[in-house]
Amino acid sequence: MNNSAVIRDVGLTIANVLSLGLKAHGVKANALVATPQRGQLEKRLPALAVSLLSVDAFQRSRRPEDVSQEPQTDGSIREYYVDAPLDLELEYLVTSWAKEPEDEMVLLGTGMKVLLECPLFEKEHIVGNSFEEEDRVQLLIQREVPLERRLMIFQGFGEPLRGAAFYSVPVLLYSERKSAEIKRVISRHVGITDRQSGRRMR
Repeated sequence: MNNSAVIRDVGLTIANVLSLGLKAHGVKANALVATPQRGQLEKRLPALAVSLLSVDAFQRSRRPEDVSQEPQTDGSIREYYVDAPLDLELEYLVTSWAKEPEDEMVLLGTGMKVLLECPLFEKEHIVGNSFEEEDRVQLLIQREVPLERRLMIFQGFGEPLRGAAFYSVPVLLYSERKSAEIKRVISRHVGITDRQSGRRMR
């Protein structure tokens, strides 16, 4: 499975859920993946911006289930080992942008309410081709983000500190590399030979 666009697709999925939720709450505002800078969003106000902050990765060991099965036209199945997937922890920032500060507060609160009511993204919410039909995407809010880190983030974007919500999403990044075909032992015969006569007994 090629899901190299999974980081983008998760961001677009969060924006899609926010957009649908804002409409359901009767709020006229945009929700999009964007850099949290007023200059980038000035023409889209009011808006909720979804921004990627960080990616943490963990390489797991190969598991017995990391085997790819490919049916052949003759009815047989060829098997290959594949690399274990890479565990990713994606961190996203949600910020609100409007002409008035109080409108930004209301918009951010509405966006957080939308995500609170939909913490598990189903098939109808997911954007892109990075997930299988049965996959679900879980959104986790980060409860404690130090003020120093918040300041550092917005200073990095050249913006003053503002209210924002931080979320993390655990996903898997799959490799398409596979081994040579696995040759499984179907059956095994053991033969016994008489040492004196050299005759095969069975």
